[in-house]
Amino acid sequence: MTTSATVRDKYQAAVAAAHVAETSSRARPPHRLSVSKLGGCTRQAAYALAGTPVSDTPPPAEARAANLGTWFHLGFLPRLADQVGGKHETDVIAHAAGLAITGQTDLAVVESADGGEIVDVKTVDGLDVVRRYGPYGDHWVQVFAYALGETQRTGRLIRWAVLIYVDRGTGAEEIFVREITPAGLLAVINRVRDIIDAAADPDTAPRLTAAMPGGRRWRMKGPGKSKGCDECPFLSRCWPGAKSGVVGAQASIVRTDAAIEAALGAYGAAARTVSDAASEQDFWRSVLAGSPAGIYGSWRLTWTKSGSIRVTAARALEEAS
Repeated sequence: MTTSATVRDKYQAAVAAAHVAETSSRARPPHRLSVSKLGGCTRQAAYALAGTPVSDTPPPAEARAANLGTWFHLGFLPRLADQVGGKHETDVIAHAAGLAITGQTDLAVVESADGGEIVDVKTVDGLDVVRRYGPYGDHWVQVFAYALGETQRTGRLIRWAVLIYVDRGTGAEEIFVREITPAGLLAVINRVRDIIDAAADPDTAPRLTAAMPGGRRWRMKGPGKSKGCDECPFLSRCWPGAKSGVVGAQASIVRTDAAIEAALGAYGAAARTVSDAASEQDFWRSVLAGSPAGIYGSWRLTWTKSGSIRVTAARALEEAS
């Protein structure tokens, strides 16, 4: 007998299955080093380049946030191109250090009087982090790699790299702009060289995303702590004994007294950093206690109803250094 509960259950299962089907349709070969992977985990990229056998085949995830981002791109990018010109979702090949790295630009406005732009759109769950700390380094690597490919294709330097972060919940955006310089393109080439060097012994490669001037770097923290690790086809090779989504394999790092000493040092340094930062914030909070909310130069000051302070970048424009 059909009830409202069985109909609800039917559609709950159907929604989950639809997301899995979408995720599966976008699955990529584990040994392909694409532009989107170029800025990610160095060890994963080294495994891919070295042709290391896959150690894990995680089942297709629902990846709802990623699917929402993909569907947003499908509807948004053509409309964005209508406003500024250029071509959206175009294939590009960046040649670096003897490798041909393929990818797909979100938007390339290369026929432009002001030098043109390469645009990459990122959908995120909230904008607070990028507003406070700026883009991740791997995102800059990605958009600069697209610029490298377009520069090689057109024979002229594209002038601007643009990162547009869009809040998946509200549609609000935060935009970062950097001038594309030969030094920035060289940083991409050096990143490729680093991965090639790491591929000689990928088991010892750092579990870190790309370093790029003007962008934050991210540590891959293992199963249960980093989504990239949980979904990695080399998970249990990288983290012996690991199971996707289960914390514990991190202990494999400290198998010697020297490794334990190093981990204690890192923990202590992090604790001091947190303590010092909290103390500094507490001091400046007391300094600002009587200041009215508003925009002061490059910063925005907001007071919550509970009296807490909130400080964010008022103008998210990062000029070339």
